[in-house]
Amino acid sequence: MFKIANRFMSKHILYWVFLPMVCIQALKVEHVNAQSSEIDSLRTIISKSPDDSVKVNNLNKLAAKYWHMGFTIEIVDIASEALQLARQIKYDEGLAQSLFLQSAIFVELGRFDEMQVSIRESIRIYKALDKKEKIVTCHGPIVKYYIRIGSYDSAYIINRMMYEFYDSVKNNKAKASTLIRLSQIRAFQANDKAVLRALLMALKIYKDTHDVAGESVVYQELGNFYNGQNDEKISKYYFKKQLEMSKISGGHLDYLSALIGLGNVYLIGKGYDSALIYFNGALKEELKINDLTGLGVVYNNLGETLYGLKRYKEAKTQFLLSVDICKKINDIEGLIYPLQGMSLISIKRNQLKEADSLLKESLYLSHKMAQPKLLAINYDYMSILDSAKGNYLSAFQSYKKSALLNDSLLNEKKSHEILAIQTSFDVEEKENEIASLNQEKRMEAELQEKTKFIYLVIVILGVILILALLYILRSRILLSQLTLKSQAEIMQNNLKLTRVNQELTNVMSQLESRQMELEKKNILLQELNEEKDGLVSVVAHDLRSPIAKTLGLVQILSLSGELNSEQNKIVEMLKKVSKDGNALISDLLDVSSISSDQDMQSETIDLEIFMQEFIAPHRLIAEKKNITITIDSKGSGLKVITYVDYLKRTLDNLVSNAVKFSNPNKTVSIKFCTTDDGFEISVSDLGQGIRPEEIPLLFKKFKTLSARPTAGETSTGLGLSIVKALVEKMKGTIAVKSEFGKGSTFTVTFKNQMSASVNKHG
Repeated sequence: MFKIANRFMSKHILYWVFLPMVCIQALKVEHVNAQSSEIDSLRTIISKSPDDSVKVNNLNKLAAKYWHMGFTIEIVDIASEALQLARQIKYDEGLAQSLFLQSAIFVELGRFDEMQVSIRESIRIYKALDKKEKIVTCHGPIVKYYIRIGSYDSAYIINRMMYEFYDSVKNNKAKASTLIRLSQIRAFQANDKAVLRALLMALKIYKDTHDVAGESVVYQELGNFYNGQNDEKISKYYFKKQLEMSKISGGHLDYLSALIGLGNVYLIGKGYDSALIYFNGALKEELKINDLTGLGVVYNNLGETLYGLKRYKEAKTQFLLSVDICKKINDIEGLIYPLQGMSLISIKRNQLKEADSLLKESLYLSHKMAQPKLLAINYDYMSILDSAKGNYLSAFQSYKKSALLNDSLLNEKKSHEILAIQTSFDVEEKENEIASLNQEKRMEAELQEKTKFIYLVIVILGVILILALLYILRSRILLSQLTLKSQAEIMQNNLKLTRVNQELTNVMSQLESRQMELEKKNILLQELNEEKDGLVSVVAHDLRSPIAKTLGLVQILSLSGELNSEQNKIVEMLKKVSKDGNALISDLLDVSSISSDQDMQSETIDLEIFMQEFIAPHRLIAEKKNITITIDSKGSGLKVITYVDYLKRTLDNLVSNAVKFSNPNKTVSIKFCTTDDGFEISVSDLGQGIRPEEIPLLFKKFKTLSARPTAGETSTGLGLSIVKALVEKMKGTIAVKSEFGKGSTFTVTFKNQMSASVNKHG
């Protein structure tokens, strides 16, 4: 029976391999034929149209048609032509529609500044024309923008407003489109139930209204959803339904999405050969229409497929193409995937430093996007990397972080308010426990010192006693006058010596026991510190959400129309508060992340060139307060070996503080030179100075001193503690000299970081 089956498969193997390719080619031909007649018809009408306003409307229709087909470059050109003509003939409604189409494509291309300009002008025109439904529709690209930059709460708020409006005016198709966007937002927030509920509601609307194109889009989203649930059978069913619908509707983008979706199904199921066929088919079509967003996805998926086939060199090439496109269109989320893929290839090739750099970059972007799923994947890969390095403790810690994130994704009903309160309580408890352990540790150290002193005294007494006994014995032997009485005395002294030795043994045993207890408490102290840092990091991440909501509401308010001067002041105040909150969160994450860095990559730099490049942006900030920044170096060609990223972060804090705490029309001086075994950099200001009693508090966390920024800038009380941690990480030292009322000088010194080719200068 098995032989028959094997013979059948070998006979028909070419059929099973090439069938998908044949289907793809057939569908491609049908799509091209279905679209060409409509486009040719529109172009003919446009060329023969005597009325310019009608021509503008038809140009916009043609742009929308290309939009449906996925031809992004053509949309920009056609919408620009319509826009120029509408401005020329002062046709406001056509102009607003052209601006809307431009903004929609600008979002896809990552040109966010141009998108905001276009959409604001479009909304302004529609308000003047009192086109309420058009105004609401204009918020679609804004929702897409917030999704692209990871502000999912802001995207949800605006999308909810759009849904309620369309529901009130009974525009079911528009309402269904907001439900699809809602499912995408909820997918990023790992709310599976909300995703499925929104998609099924949208599908019902499209079926009731006989909207084939809409049904096709929903089938794509359902296919992606079940693919994420690892349900291969249902996922394939929906993507094949999408292929059928795209054939009926002629939707080129739907057709491409179905190909990519089926490729993903086979990729997850490790059917790499079939996945490769579908992805290559999608790539050919994407290259024809130059859809950069789609190309970034396809190149990444091809990289993952080739990685599964162990064709690592080809896989890396595809990942690099995806990285280039994602950077070009500013697709931060899309950039994370190929970075993580390349890190796995580097680990396979034992290029561990390269893997470490890639994972650090993707970790930073995952934090920036607030993506729990991507963070969990990143920590998984970091665990693999640490295992390859032999850092098994770090590997276990990364694995724990991944497990915690995955657990949190499963808990859909978690209360963020309760978590924040509980976390604050836990942090306070840990702080108290750590303080108690520190006190106990100090007492143990004092007891150990006393025990050592007693041990030393006993040893000295023992030596004296032994010498005395030896002297007595020698004297007695020489005199040959040993008696029974003297022998008894010698025996008694020997017993005393035995007791002394026993006491010494007991003391040593107690010392060893104390030492073991101290080691255990040191380990516990370290674990508690790590737990505290982790809790602080959780609080910081949870704070991002309300700040993002606030900033999103401010953006909505800015777009809602002209504001009076008082309202503008309030908007600017809200923006400043949000930015200050983000600055505090960044400082908190910096404090907790510095201690977790494992490896640092040193570089040889020309210190003078580095300082000139580094100081340029700070001079622009200082000019706003009319503050001059000067640089003084001793010697030229000062080449040093250092950790460039840490050095930049250290100097950023020191120079920013010098400008922040200086009055206008003052000078900030930066001096640097090499020393006998390294180099040093000092930053001086003529500001308020530091009170002598406050200097011991400078480098402690959350310590706000009496000096205040001179222009209302924000101070979190974390900057100098971050500086101290960074300098110590680089095996350096930091010193401060300050005279209250006259200014301060901070000096950082680094040893053994000189290049061999350097000429030393005093």
